[in-house]
Amino acid sequence: MNAHTTYAIVDLETTGTSVKNGDRIIQFGCALVRDRQIIETFSQNVNPQKPIPLPIQNLTHLHEADVAGAPYFEEIAPTIRALLEDTVFVAHNVNFDLPFLNNELERVGLDPLGIAGVDTVELAQIVMPESMSYKLRDLTSQLHIEHDHPHRADSDALVTAELLIYLTKQLRKLPLVTLESLSRLGTKLVRQTGEYLTAVYTELQAHPVPLADTLYIRNSIALHKRPEQRPLKPAPHDYPQSDADKKKQLPKQLKWRKSQATMMDLIYQNYTQTETAAQPLLIEAATGLGKSLGYLAPFAYLVTNQQKLVVATATTLLQDQLQRQALPLVNQLTKRQLTGAIVKSTTHYLDLGKFAKSLRISNQARQTRLLQMKILVWLTQTTTGDLEELHLTNYRAPLFAQIRHRPHEKLAADDPFAADDFVVYLHQQQNAAQILFTNQSYLVAHPDDPVFGAHPYLVLDEAQHLMQGTLGAFSKRLSWQQLHRQLHRLLEQLNPASAHALPNLFKNDQMSLYQLDSLQTAIENLDEQVSDVQTELYQTFIIHQIPRSQRSSYLNHLLEPAETQMLAQSEEVPLQKITHLLRDILQMMLRLERRFTAEPDKYVASDYAALQNLQVSAADLRSTNQRLQELDILLAEILAASDRSFALSLTMNNYGTEESLGIAWQLVQPETRIQEVLQDFQPPVITGATITVNHRFKFIKQALGFAPGTSFIEKKLRSPFSYKRQAHLYIAEDAPDAATLSASEYEAYLADAIDQLTTDNQRQTLVLFNSLAIIKGVYRQLLNREHNSQREILAQGVTGSNEKILKRFTLGQNSLLLGANSFWEGIDLPEKMLEIVIMTRLPFDSPADPAVKVRYDALRQQDLNPFTTEALPTATLRMRQGFGRLIRTEHDRGVFVVLDARLIHKRYGKQMLRSLPSGLPKEILPLADIRPAYDDFFTAASSKNNS
Repeated sequence: MNAHTTYAIVDLETTGTSVKNGDRIIQFGCALVRDRQIIETFSQNVNPQKPIPLPIQNLTHLHEADVAGAPYFEEIAPTIRALLEDTVFVAHNVNFDLPFLNNELERVGLDPLGIAGVDTVELAQIVMPESMSYKLRDLTSQLHIEHDHPHRADSDALVTAELLIYLTKQLRKLPLVTLESLSRLGTKLVRQTGEYLTAVYTELQAHPVPLADTLYIRNSIALHKRPEQRPLKPAPHDYPQSDADKKKQLPKQLKWRKSQATMMDLIYQNYTQTETAAQPLLIEAATGLGKSLGYLAPFAYLVTNQQKLVVATATTLLQDQLQRQALPLVNQLTKRQLTGAIVKSTTHYLDLGKFAKSLRISNQARQTRLLQMKILVWLTQTTTGDLEELHLTNYRAPLFAQIRHRPHEKLAADDPFAADDFVVYLHQQQNAAQILFTNQSYLVAHPDDPVFGAHPYLVLDEAQHLMQGTLGAFSKRLSWQQLHRQLHRLLEQLNPASAHALPNLFKNDQMSLYQLDSLQTAIENLDEQVSDVQTELYQTFIIHQIPRSQRSSYLNHLLEPAETQMLAQSEEVPLQKITHLLRDILQMMLRLERRFTAEPDKYVASDYAALQNLQVSAADLRSTNQRLQELDILLAEILAASDRSFALSLTMNNYGTEESLGIAWQLVQPETRIQEVLQDFQPPVITGATITVNHRFKFIKQALGFAPGTSFIEKKLRSPFSYKRQAHLYIAEDAPDAATLSASEYEAYLADAIDQLTTDNQRQTLVLFNSLAIIKGVYRQLLNREHNSQREILAQGVTGSNEKILKRFTLGQNSLLLGANSFWEGIDLPEKMLEIVIMTRLPFDSPADPAVKVRYDALRQQDLNPFTTEALPTATLRMRQGFGRLIRTEHDRGVFVVLDARLIHKRYGKQMLRSLPSGLPKEILPLADIRPAYDDFFTAASSKNNS
């Protein structure tokens, strides 16, 4: 392969996926590329001599009438074969198109093509490492390549050709050292995709280009230069006190909002007045007000290098938005050069030294090699090293366990990348920054993080989540089953017959072999000890204590106070002995690691795989050991003082299977912990779009643990939107009571209702659920309906990570997104990106959830009603947040549909209804009448816009 090779970019449309099952080609599309230019295109419909399935017709818009007069494949097969036989075959998923075409050629009596194949999916994964999706439609949208007819072979072949040209140009811009690594690592890529990379490398090796100014080389890896830290400029003017002064400074792209200016003044004056001390501020800043700028702008005049601002958000997505979008606007507004930095666990960041070692390990799996190649290209683009920038569906691949930073892990003195380490640079950024963005769970777990400085300012954004964030940060689980797996994995590394076995590594080192024998004995003893503990726990607390009627496949048994005391006193659950054994094992592993690293010249590159496996196992066991120590301390405190600040429970994935038994514990009263955290900061700004219930701040004050009588500054700032004109609420009066239906019956109702409300409407729709299990059932039902084959259905927990789902939804036109949890809030989908929100059920927490049960029990002990004190306010806030997804700008139009009749039939439902924006029109209708009604709403809204 070289630049003068002819590449045939091919796409097939077929009646199905298998020639052997009778599927046939219905369209052949091809674009020929030479010297990185499209030189010819070819397209031909094909008569499959069989009906085209309806889903395929909907997908491709090729109907039987379109191919009725087209030639049969056997008539055009010789022409196609002649066209392709001296080319390199390229396709977006080449392992479908090339085998299918070859099977068709053989079916009609022709020899299959014996030509090289290149896959643009893998090339895109390598060259565009930060893309959210590698579907052809999404890539072409991202690159602004016109794609008029997706899923048509002629259009798909043409845009794939343009994609190949783009990817090749990007490859040619890479440093030679990166291309050399891609060439070396690409041997396991699909077909001859690796050879294509080698061809690009060979061509550039003969005609090298200078290294880009933004890059540098360290130890044969190309890295992106980091921006220099700029000194903080003093504000060129004082805080603009008057509205006129604020308007003068407002950037042209921003709209003046009086309520936003009010928020700024409240914050600035609270921390600058000399007569009285600053007070906590409670500010409900409704959607559309510009809340982020409303609090960042006044603090821009207050922060210094010594007095920082910490902004704690509920989601990492909001952190990134504040850092990338809001902070630059603030600098533009105030004419300061404020810098911001993200604060989160070091496990999010790549360890360059470990990654470099992983590249030297031979015989890696194909997916591992593909990830390594993706990271090599990403390293020429990233300045942060934050692995989340790769937007992967999950980060559970074995490679990530090897190459990410570990908590509290220090770099070795001789680390060849010490000067380039991302965590070291991150800490430098954090220390130099005036504004720090973190998530609420990290804040409550690390309030004394030195990077925050002494008594910094604090903003709690979307503060209604702080209680749940605190519960999550202090709710942990010790999985005995996981410890078993970790020990068995380590035993496998001690087996001389396994790959990268430790005994083979130290076969000439008698001291190390003796240590390995001792390690194996200790592991076997610990494994047996853990099994004994599980049996004792099962027989003491499960089999005799829980009635058969309460047993289920997944069991979470909340221990009563007497049972907790029994567990703490039990001599049959020797946690300390387990902890000591595990500590001894970790010390043995550390000695082996030091023995390896002390004499690196004795080992070849492939030996590093054994070392890395050992390091990964050690890190996993250290994490488990930390959990054991925490539990041991907790039980000691319970025994000493009858401490009930934590609740314990026993969990089983499969009832009756002792090896799945584990111990979980959670904080009972997060309010106390929250108040302890707040003592380290200035009085906070507590804000969010929905932090009042029934127009009062009472619930948020209680949730954050403020004592009665605490003095606050309180303000509700109204939204600039006209909900009377922009939105409409529809409630299905005939919706069934979900509690009276089985899970399958309820899923069927929801699938039917969603179909009635959304089929053929071409409007982006978000459906909000309370349960991921229900989402999966509804998704399966919707997917099996033929009329849904043309629309994209995205489902949380099924079709990818939340971030990837959201990105794909933003690229859609009539997509359906089924979401729970984080999709109720924090997502911004203006105008045509989202026009319909369907709430399937009032968003109450399940009282059967052990975590909820613990919390409600604690409230009862305080003589409080859990429903009115917490369940109802929490559900009301969540419903307001769900509705808040709908109208994001003054140009939006949308409908909110509720499939839960309790909203109109129950007294608490009517109370929840009053929490929605005043002026919002509502209609109570049978489900069958809602679709025609909202069609009329959109028609009327469109007419008003046009007039």
